[in-house]
Amino acid sequence: MFAKRQLQIFFSLYKQFKDVDSIISLTKFGRNKLLISNFLELFSNMLFEDSSSFKNNSLQLSKRLANYQKSSKKLGFYNDKFVEKLFLDTRIGIITENKELLDCFYNFYKAMLIYRQYKKRLLKQSLMEFNNAISHLYSTLISTKYDDDPQCGVGEKNIRRAKSHLQRASLDFYKDIFISVLSQREDFNLKYLEDIKNIRFDEYQHMGDTESNRVNILDKYSEIFLKDFNVKNIQELL
Repeated sequence: MFAKRQLQIFFSLYKQFKDVDSIISLTKFGRNKLLISNFLELFSNMLFEDSSSFKNNSLQLSKRLANYQKSSKKLGFYNDKFVEKLFLDTRIGIITENKELLDCFYNFYKAMLIYRQYKKRLLKQSLMEFNNAISHLYSTLISTKYDDDPQCGVGEKNIRRAKSHLQRASLDFYKDIFISVLSQREDFNLKYLEDIKNIRFDEYQHMGDTESNRVNILDKYSEIFLKDFNVKNIQELL
């Protein structure tokens, strides 16, 4: 479960990032992947209720963001249009009360943990999908449309898009392992081919279908990798 105070801290830090990222991401400098990785780690601390690591990492990230803003302001890459808003107390429940969103984050981190058993570096596209998901949640929290009409649907739409980004990121983790690791093994056909046939058939059968079916596909992918490590659940890999 998300802790309200930690979410407040997280998105206050993310606002500092967006003050720069909304401009600098459109220049030759691009997005700061290291900072996004820091946000990913901080979110995992919050998701898995690691309060001590959350406190330490949030302080470190705050210092890095201060330096990031300082150097970016010198270049003129700072967006002062993002006015500080007292959005967190009134809107944070949009995130904290959404169980399906929480499940999507758990599935994402499960896929990431499995991926790291095979590769040390994070997959770039999955990292960007995580950032896109957080951006949609941030948009929900600052949208002026919500001020005019809380029933306008902006929260629901952004939550739905955030979930889609997380599911896509999870699939990217799994598929990259198949392409770059498992398919290179001599026993690939014998151990994995039949499973892949079934999963890909299900995936195309339910393309554009309900979220529950998409989550089911992620479960089927993760089962293959747990079998590859000869473990019954993800906790055994920790």
